[in-house]
Amino acid sequence: MIWRLPFCLFNRHRSDPASVRWDGSRHVGICRDCKAPVRKSSRGYWKRLDE
Repeated sequence: MIWRLPFCLFNRHRSDPASVRWDGSRHVGICRDCKAPVRKSSRGYWKRLDE
């Protein structure tokens, strides 16, 4: 949704439940709004995957 894009700019994403996978050390997926790869942080938020 377009109104959610400002959250993505501040690194607060929403994952697409169908894309979430466990990679052996963390949950990774795709953001519903901006389609960026994201990871689940230790606090439970979804953040951009930096690799």
